[in-house]
Amino acid sequence: MTIGDFDTLKNGFNSNAQLKKEFELAFAAIASKHHPSDRAERFVFGGACEWLLAIAAWESGIRVLPAGHGQNGFDLIQFKAAMQGLWSVKSSASTNSSGSINLRNNASSSEKATQAVYEHVTIFMGPYLPGITYVDFANDPEMAKSITYDEDASRIKTKSIINYATNHPEHVIPVSLNAVANLSQVDSNLKIVANVLTSGTYPILGTRVDFLQNYSEKIKVLRELNHQGNLSDEDFQKTMKEISL
Repeated sequence: MTIGDFDTLKNGFNSNAQLKKEFELAFAAIASKHHPSDRAERFVFGGACEWLLAIAAWESGIRVLPAGHGQNGFDLIQFKAAMQGLWSVKSSASTNSSGSINLRNNASSSEKATQAVYEHVTIFMGPYLPGITYVDFANDPEMAKSITYDEDASRIKTKSIINYATNHPEHVIPVSLNAVANLSQVDSNLKIVANVLTSGTYPILGTRVDFLQNYSEKIKVLRELNHQGNLSDEDFQKTMKEISL
């Protein structure tokens, strides 16, 4: 993605208030259902945000298609006329400046892998930023110097991206992103199965889903109360027997 393409994307948001509003609402909805604080949801959250950005870019005049995490570390392959560009999307639900962002996970711990320079155009977005932020590491030596390399991954401090966005508003699409997790105690994998079984195609299995979801939620709440010391081991075991299947 060139800076010209990003400017096209930015113009799409700035000239269409409804597009901006829908993007913000959709991001919040994705985070609510697939918040990355749940380890099982992290790849789902990231992949869904890639699709969201791709669709918004398409609406803005940039023809992009998600390629997923299997394309040599890149998240999106952009097709526009006869030119093909690669860009990486780093989505986050974080609201603070602490910690770091993994730019690339190393497939191996070999010296060659750990020393491979990260120089890809990258899009960052999340509640911690003033908007969708474009960084071209290959053409920004100062930002490139901020990347740290070890045997596990190439990383950059979240604070570095925040400072960059603040100092380069021309590389930021102003949006307000929120990511509040749904506090449901239902196991995330059970929710996936439930969405399938309640489609109307599975009359036998579908009738059991609501019961199993409620049961799962009760178990998780009881375990949490017991772990916090608000429910004794004796009462926990007694309650578990009372609600056993």
